[in-house]
Amino acid sequence: MRYLPRSGGANANGKILTAKIEISKDGGASWEPVSLSTSENGEVSFDAATRWQKVDFGKEIEGVTNVRLTALTTTGQSANEKNKFASAAELRVTQYVAPEGVVVDKTGLKAAIDAANALNAADYTESTWQVVADNLAKAQAVYDNANATAYDVALAIANLQDAVNALESVPSTEPADKTQLEQAIAEANGLNQNAYTASSWAKYVEALERAKAVFADANATQADVQAALAALNIAKQGLVKIPDKTALQNAVNEAANLNGSAYTAQSWQNYLNALEQAKAVLASNSATEADVKAALDALNAAKAALVVNGGSGSGTGTGGGTSTGNGVIVQTGDASNVAPMLALMATAAAGVVVLTPKKKKK
Repeated sequence: MRYLPRSGGANANGKILTAKIEISKDGGASWEPVSLSTSENGEVSFDAATRWQKVDFGKEIEGVTNVRLTALTTTGQSANEKNKFASAAELRVTQYVAPEGVVVDKTGLKAAIDAANALNAADYTESTWQVVADNLAKAQAVYDNANATAYDVALAIANLQDAVNALESVPSTEPADKTQLEQAIAEANGLNQNAYTASSWAKYVEALERAKAVFADANATQADVQAALAALNIAKQGLVKIPDKTALQNAVNEAANLNGSAYTAQSWQNYLNALEQAKAVLASNSATEADVKAALDALNAAKAALVVNGGSGSGTGTGGGTSTGNGVIVQTGDASNVAPMLALMATAAAGVVVLTPKKKKK
């Protein structure tokens, strides 16, 4: 599960500090707490920073129809408003998809870490620099983790960018040199928005607008300029190119030429599972090149493993379109995006997130 707090300061009404996560496997008729590595009763803690925060269930849980998050303690602008409201900018329930044979590229993360490390802590307020230091440590941990996923890398870059963007400089009379910032802003004109995923481009634009504002500010300090430049460079490293999906689309289209009733139920179901995952990747605006390759390889492998009824090995039947029984081919419909900064995540089937405030005790 990923939770993004509402915007605003640390005491903005309704930011969730502690919560309980429960799941239902019968459409919400009954609930049970999620057993986490940090808590057996499903209780989790968040901080008030407006950044993505992840809760790892530690294992896949099958048959889940609903997920409920109940706020236990929340922030408030006054003592009377604490624990009175519950809010979230966004909540996402996701399912991990193992990256078979995919090497995660950490080049951009290394560049982002270097850009943040190049800043001088003494040039910024202690509180805002501490946020950068915390996210630098987390980014370094991801970089050092041999099992880190592309999702982990993208999240580390995005959170580091947000922290650098929020830096507040200490007063200074040093004249600011904006030459490098001007060059970085100019480079944006050479980038094609349509070449990158929507989510990664949005983060880049966010940093770009900040950089332009600092460049136009006659009172900006050198520390302001360096922070804006670092945030823009980090965001550039986080850009994710949109992959070529032609081969995957062709493989999905070939499903219309297969007749499910010609194959054993298990081998056909395996093929359908790979087919639906391939369709999800096709529909996702956040899928990476690694996602497309993994989906294509899985679909081709499932097709090759189809077992003909009454025999063995693979084969192709005749007929197209939608069939019934074991031959159901689910048609592509409205598909929700795979986790926006990362392709190794797929939206959990039938997952429903319910945000409920804790009832006051009388």
